[in-house]
Amino acid sequence: MPCEIDPSMKWQKGTFWLLFMAIYGVGIGYLPLFMPDETRYAEIPREMLEAKNWSVPTLNGLPYFEKPVLGYWAVACSMAVFGETELAVRLPAALAVLLTALVMARFMQFVGFGAYRYQAAIVFMSCLLVACLGRLALLDSLFSLCVCLSVVLYFVGSNITSGRQSAWVFAAGAAAGLAFLVKGFLGFLLPALILGPFFVWQGMVKSTLSRVHWAIFGALIVPLPWALMVHAQEADFWRYFIWVEHIQRFFSAPKSQHPEPWWYYLPALGVGTFPWVFYLIGKIRLKMSAPMETRFVRLLLCWILFPVAFFSISSGKLLTYVLPVFPAFAMLLCVIAKTRSMKTLAFPRHVHLWIGMSIIGLGLTTMIVSSFSFYQPNESGTAQLFSWVIVAVGALVVWSRNTNRSSLGIALAMATFMVSLPWILPTKLMERKAPVELIEQSHVHLNDQMTIVSDSSMIHSVNWTLKRKCLYMIGDRGELDYGLNYHPQLWLQESEFKDLILASAEHGLALFTTQKTLATLNVPTPDLQSGNQKFVYLIWKPIVRSSSSPRPSS
Repeated sequence: MPCEIDPSMKWQKGTFWLLFMAIYGVGIGYLPLFMPDETRYAEIPREMLEAKNWSVPTLNGLPYFEKPVLGYWAVACSMAVFGETELAVRLPAALAVLLTALVMARFMQFVGFGAYRYQAAIVFMSCLLVACLGRLALLDSLFSLCVCLSVVLYFVGSNITSGRQSAWVFAAGAAAGLAFLVKGFLGFLLPALILGPFFVWQGMVKSTLSRVHWAIFGALIVPLPWALMVHAQEADFWRYFIWVEHIQRFFSAPKSQHPEPWWYYLPALGVGTFPWVFYLIGKIRLKMSAPMETRFVRLLLCWILFPVAFFSISSGKLLTYVLPVFPAFAMLLCVIAKTRSMKTLAFPRHVHLWIGMSIIGLGLTTMIVSSFSFYQPNESGTAQLFSWVIVAVGALVVWSRNTNRSSLGIALAMATFMVSLPWILPTKLMERKAPVELIEQSHVHLNDQMTIVSDSSMIHSVNWTLKRKCLYMIGDRGELDYGLNYHPQLWLQESEFKDLILASAEHGLALFTTQKTLATLNVPTPDLQSGNQKFVYLIWKPIVRSSSSPRPSS
């Protein structure tokens, strides 16, 4: 039977909702979109809305086949309601975190850990990686929700005695189908990697195989309509998507993105689960007395170990890849709390003091140091705010050393940091990762008919900011290499770029690029040039000619 919630822990539900509103609500639309991911995942849905084509993703008007469409659909729907704003672009990720936390809470009640259901949700939402990704327009939070839902539904369907087991298993497959629509075949593979070893461990292979066809049916029927539509419009989609984006990316080390050593996720998970990783300090006992609790613990261990092992052998690694294991981590901490006979998650008092005083010391040190390498001289106010935020976070950690308020204090410390984050980021970082503001500054020099050229690193940001697509590109073809095969005239050689300047004399031309790329180009002297340490734009203004003046040949 589910545990009764102790009256002393009624604060958990309120804390859960306040934590969500603080971390995933305050300031998520304040900062400009970061490149390349946020601007990419904003521009593709914008082009979907503009073209009224919900089947084929495009970027800069070119076919873009790296991901399926559910993540783009979610952002496009948000834009349709809230407009083409930063808030609309980031809101689906925040809501995905909320829904994942609610699924976890309900699941904890089902398996007999109802007294810890909101604590598990609080731990999950306040893990550093979860909080960061939930405030950004990335696909990982939505993908993690779908994987979590698939695993939970299959587990429930395998542990109920009513005659609706097949319906639960079908729903689990449908959730995996949604995960496929977010990130491709990984949406099928991850639930299988988690549930397969679990059912083998439980000795339930035969009973699982008797119902697995319902899961397969659900997993295939959900993405099938879109799969047929995209094939009808772009016959080459599935060849590229399966061979290049899945097989080559996983196995081809020389061409893989983000190569890292096999042990990369060991320290990376420690950072991503901060600050809750410190709760693992001390005795860990996972032997349960109740059969349901034993099955639950085994599921959590498979949920963590097998996906991490799979991603560790992949040739390319990113910390965001393992976000789907974070719900299991949060629930496992609550299992450990129960085995320690604790009603709430609490670090040892000396751990609280050590962490809290270290953070306070860091904050005080930054106050004393007159300038920091990551802040500019004119940002002294922002630097001081950063210092005070760090001190406040450390003070909350120290305050939470009391067992009854341990998890509350830790969650408040994370909320304080995440809420303050938009206002303490240094200009140097914003200039390097968010060129949107620089592009907006160029507006006064542009006209609707001006020719726009960009390099591959800035193309999404230029598309999004200027609300224009089918722009010319120069330099490296980047991730649009495949799409440019459809419209090769949009990619310019250096000599073609010079000719384009002459051909665009009537309305002018603007080039957006990085300082590094510009140094490799031999371009004519522009009429206007402006930029920062990383990005730059160049303007060749329209040439006003008399009616008798000859026009340059193109």
